[in-house]
Amino acid sequence: MTIRRSYRRWRGLVMLLVALIALLVMGACGSPRPRPSPTPTRTPRLAPIATATPIPPTSTPVEPPTATPLPPATDTPVPPTDTPAPPTDTPVAKSGNASGPVPTITPKGSGGQGAGGEVWLLPPPFGPVPQVSPLPDLPPRAANVNPLTGLEVDPAKLALRPLHVCINNDPQARPQYGFAQADLVYEYVMESYFITRFTAVFWGQEAERIGPVRSARLINAELTAQFGGLLACSGGSDMVRWILKHKASFPYLDGDLDDPGNNRYFYNVGTDYRTRLQTSTAGLRKWLADKGLEKTVQVRGFLFATDVPGGGSPATSIHIPYPKFTRLDNEVDWTYDAGRGRYLRAMAAAPHVDAASKEQLGAANVVVQFARHTNTDIKEDSLGSLSIRIELWGEGKALIFRDGQVFEAIWRSQPDRNTAYLFPDGRPVPFKPGNTWFEVVPADYKVTYK
Repeated sequence: MTIRRSYRRWRGLVMLLVALIALLVMGACGSPRPRPSPTPTRTPRLAPIATATPIPPTSTPVEPPTATPLPPATDTPVPPTDTPAPPTDTPVAKSGNASGPVPTITPKGSGGQGAGGEVWLLPPPFGPVPQVSPLPDLPPRAANVNPLTGLEVDPAKLALRPLHVCINNDPQARPQYGFAQADLVYEYVMESYFITRFTAVFWGQEAERIGPVRSARLINAELTAQFGGLLACSGGSDMVRWILKHKASFPYLDGDLDDPGNNRYFYNVGTDYRTRLQTSTAGLRKWLADKGLEKTVQVRGFLFATDVPGGGSPATSIHIPYPKFTRLDNEVDWTYDAGRGRYLRAMAAAPHVDAASKEQLGAANVVVQFARHTNTDIKEDSLGSLSIRIELWGEGKALIFRDGQVFEAIWRSQPDRNTAYLFPDGRPVPFKPGNTWFEVVPADYKVTYK
């Protein structure tokens, strides 16, 4: 009896155990198996990230340098009615202390300082004036002699301001109007060194048509200040226009390129933005009269002599490799015409002619002025091209061409007097009476002549 009860007990336990095992197996087959965790040892170890210098969050605003004021951005040139009347006397800052904020010009990649640690400032009166020796006095001239050409002129014209006009040199703008009537023409490189622009100076003659008128550059703040003239242009970068409107000592007329009704001081021809805005000496005189800004100014001028000075070398052809890094039809050649006693101008190996007369442009004198060119942090266009500061105050080298001769010279200038061109011993180099073209080039340009 005892054995039979034990057997029944064990058989029941075995059957219960088999049933439990069967239930476990069926449950495992009917439910998903859990995904195994990755093995930590199989995960590659990453190099530690350097965190010694925390990176500020992008949402934190960065304060602009207090030394650089930001002019109001606008896509429309400021109309002439907003041009403030200039002070009566030419202000010259001493030790860089001009009234109001002093914008800085930063050489590219230098963080606001040039070699040696000096801070680059805007040209006077916006910064320190370079210290140069006094300019030599010129002999007195008759009241009817134009200080810019040495030619006789109606004295009434000299009682007015010289007129400076920025003129385009895009291939589409050639041939231009007005050069034949200009006393002086300055040519200089633009941002990126890919093309040149002109500033023509009118004082002794009238011009019925001048242009195409285009935008100003930093060099105009220097040039026009030396003559106390009017600067007429069409637009410019925000910073350059801010300088000319609020810091320049001379009147500044900014023609609105987008105003088709602008026909009092300018007028429009066609629709191309590079060529349509044009002006005249009469229109610019009208603006000066309307604003009450016309006045007599004291211009130092140049020394003139009909006799050719000694010490020159033969030079009947001149080549200027504008621009330095590209060749967008800007190469300039001057060839001396002994019969006319003038140098004749060519661009891109073709005669450069006046649009009105169709005659080849010429000059009694050609001056090549070597000057330091420095990139600034002023953006001139949507591509981010940086404005160039061309230093025309101080001293430098120059070549003076007249009567088929070349004279090595130095140039020296101060903020309120036009540049003097001197022999190495300090005597003024006499120009030939007539008009003069100034070719302003970087200091390392290789200008050739023979």
